[in-house]
Amino acid sequence: MIFIVVLIAFGLLVFGFEMFLVLGVSALAIKEFFYGSIPDVVIIQKLVGGINITTLLAIPFFIFAAQLMGHGQIARRLTDFIKSLVGHTRGGMGHTLIGGSMAFGSVSGSAPATVAAMGRMVFPEMTKSGFSEKFSLGLIISSAETALLIPPSITLIIYGWMTGTSIAKLFAGGLAVGLVLGLAFAVLVYIEARRAGLTPQKRLSAREKFAAFKAAGWAVGMPVIILGGIYSGLFTPTEAAAVSVVYAIFVEGVIYRGLTFKSLVELTEKSAISTGVILYYWRLAVFWHFLSPWLKFPRP
Repeated sequence: MIFIVVLIAFGLLVFGFEMFLVLGVSALAIKEFFYGSIPDVVIIQKLVGGINITTLLAIPFFIFAAQLMGHGQIARRLTDFIKSLVGHTRGGMGHTLIGGSMAFGSVSGSAPATVAAMGRMVFPEMTKSGFSEKFSLGLIISSAETALLIPPSITLIIYGWMTGTSIAKLFAGGLAVGLVLGLAFAVLVYIEARRAGLTPQKRLSAREKFAAFKAAGWAVGMPVIILGGIYSGLFTPTEAAAVSVVYAIFVEGVIYRGLTFKSLVELTEKSAISTGVILYYWRLAVFWHFLSPWLKFPRP
């Protein structure tokens, strides 16, 4: 049985099939070869029923909120505020990137969304400040991994769902590890900045810092509301995800006036595609439904 699974999986990998097909088709082939008495409809019901769980609603909501923030001004203003606090230090743009990634991750829970948002905003300034392109790209990708740990993490939500672990406890543990990881990245940036001969920049005055905080007031409110609501018990992670979407739409559309109906529809479509990639079981169920007649293997 193991030999058949490995053989089918290797063949699919060689021909360039996506990983969900490599894993799914191998398992379905074993079902047909050894457990053909199980009705096909049962397989589909198990696949669909496996993701028909309320907790998983947090995933599309957080992905949608991340799209809204990255497209609009929330992510930019959060980053500008962090830059006003640490931008004057040696390697200030690197520290700004780390802080921005942690702040963005704390309201999106998505590492890919964090890479897309922070890369677009910070990468040009990183290279302009003296960091190499190689180091800048590596730091953008690496620091975005804090979004996998700092709540609300989509990865921790999926892990809690699959293992039955308390998501609130996972969030508490992930926050501590995420902060330690962010500190480690900050040390790395300082070492690289000294090696590259970068010098500290001019420190902003208290008036300038307050102006940056005032400009980012609504943006800063998003992580405060989400994390505060989760840890105070006011929201469940799923409810916090829904609140983040409503808050992002309100801030971007009403306060900052940068969100149009057309862009809202486009962002909704992108969020749906990203959600479909994560919850690929839907695609596997459809694949099985249409191609099962051609996946009949001879039984011993």
